[in-house]
Amino acid sequence: TGLFFIFKNQMLYAFGASSDSFSYANEYMTVYMTGSIFALLSLGLNNFITAQGFSKTAMMTVIIGALANTALDPLFIFVFNLGAKGAAIATVIAQCLSCLWSVLFLVLSKKATVNLRFQKISFKILKKVMKLGLSPFIIIASDSIIIIVLNAILQKTGGALGDIYVAAATIVVSYMMLITMPLGGLTMACQPVISYNYGARNTKRIKSALLYALIMCLIFTTFMTLISQFLPTYFVKIFTESVEVSQVAIKGMRIYTAGVIVLSVQYIAVDQLVALGSTKIAITLSLLRKSGIIILTVLLPFAINGFAAFFAEPIIDVLSGIISGIIFLKVLPIITKNRENSQKSIEIE
Repeated sequence: TGLFFIFKNQMLYAFGASSDSFSYANEYMTVYMTGSIFALLSLGLNNFITAQGFSKTAMMTVIIGALANTALDPLFIFVFNLGAKGAAIATVIAQCLSCLWSVLFLVLSKKATVNLRFQKISFKILKKVMKLGLSPFIIIASDSIIIIVLNAILQKTGGALGDIYVAAATIVVSYMMLITMPLGGLTMACQPVISYNYGARNTKRIKSALLYALIMCLIFTTFMTLISQFLPTYFVKIFTESVEVSQVAIKGMRIYTAGVIVLSVQYIAVDQLVALGSTKIAITLSLLRKSGIIILTVLLPFAINGFAAFFAEPIIDVLSGIISGIIFLKVLPIITKNRENSQKSIEIE
């Protein structure tokens, strides 16, 4: 937050803002960044609720924030006439409410097995937590970098259409998040099951859980692919009435989401490798995909045209999904076998 306020103007222009859109971006981000700590706490603490088996309570954290934001947006934007600043205020208040819900549950709930409390920090455990958390951190951080690079490249290579391309990309990326966030939710929900059975050396149940997770992810991504290919107009209309932006967004959405079915394999591989403790492989696979998208996002527009940036995501999604799937199938038997053998060595001793 501190760094943002110091380099705010430079960062917004680097992220794709133009002289026409800067004032809106500046208004929104100035307010939003002051409340970013609440967003981070609500998201982070919510995982501790889910991990203890209270998925409904964890879901309420998200629902409270979503409903509050939906209700407050028109109030601050239209009634109080605050525009982009009003949208940011509504978002921050909603995040505060979600954060408060998470904190109160973890502190006060008698049902929770592990409550939030002050205690002596174990740096040995903290080191392990940081190591395991590095992979999802890189995944989420690199997602943000991809969006920044996409906006900046579209603005730079789009010429007179720069603002239209950026507006369309915002719609496309928003739709993509409707796919990747639930997809990540499915794979992350599987992690406690995988980790528990890995600890219990139950390879059969690990494979069973992986199969169910993969089937669910494939069904979900297939359904979303069909919507994005045949019904993109209805989603785009929610965001804009501009004919020029709509045309680019519809075309971009069809292209950008073309590889999500194969991408589901990559999500399974990366998240479950984290659950199995193989963070180095998980980080490598994640960085392989993200670096590939960034490289193609930069190269394609200069080689072809500005709109070609939309092709980077599906090309890399397919390639990374295939590579991740092959590597995961190769290392899974080794990981589980080593775990089973560790039990045998204990029995011999």
